[in-house]
Amino acid sequence: MNATEELPRGQQLLLQRLIANHCVSNKEATRIFESLVAHGNDYITEKENESEDGEGTGDGDEDTKGNNNIMGKGIDTLENAFVSINRQLKPGFGLEIITMVDTSGNGAKYYHAVVNTAADEIAKSENVFSKSWNPHERAFVRLVMGALVDQSGNDKEDDTDDDNSVDDDDEINKKKSGVTGIRRADLINLRSELEGGFKLTLDQATRVVAILLEEKWLRVSATTEKNRRDSVQSTIQLAPRSYMELYHYITGLGMAANDLPQFLYHRD
Repeated sequence: MNATEELPRGQQLLLQRLIANHCVSNKEATRIFESLVAHGNDYITEKENESEDGEGTGDGDEDTKGNNNIMGKGIDTLENAFVSINRQLKPGFGLEIITMVDTSGNGAKYYHAVVNTAADEIAKSENVFSKSWNPHERAFVRLVMGALVDQSGNDKEDDTDDDNSVDDDDEINKKKSGVTGIRRADLINLRSELEGGFKLTLDQATRVVAILLEEKWLRVSATTEKNRRDSVQSTIQLAPRSYMELYHYITGLGMAANDLPQFLYHRD
């Protein structure tokens, strides 16, 4: 497929869902892909069906008729769909579907997102989050993200220390359990560190953290007890979307490139 050709309807819908959901797990992305393939005829107009049927070779190729044609000829896996979509996104819009390998829990988990891979000014600034935020909120976001970046870097440094240098049993247990992140209450209280005339009320700072969670820039640690996940005592950490979409932003805040998770690229 040439970069100037329109994406098949199924790939358009898959791309729309990835963008709308910001960041999706491999399980969810596979479910979306399989649902679109299974119910392909529900999304194809009569005119499109007639056009595509007319292009068939007559040799019984299932890729050119029925439900299977929604993703395009030869696109029978999620990986094939990602490669095909990226052929259009990369040259046309500077965007790309990439995958992050999350090894923070038990076993590797994979997350997908549509990201801007160019190191432009938007990718490096607070504007990448929400254009509707005012300068005070953007300054607070920088404090929040910077604190989480610093904490993540400190955890990696601590992992290289001799266990005998740690005397606090709670700290030892915390490291062994793989707990990373900062209490939600502590993130909100970073508003007191705003400088340069920037100010936020408690309610405003609470709202900003809630938006960062809702938009999947941050996430509640899996180690947080279920009954505390919505409380100020929950542990908050950088979410996969931040690592993928904010690569240039968080490295600009001090995270070393080799401390970032592994990324997978879907290219020819």
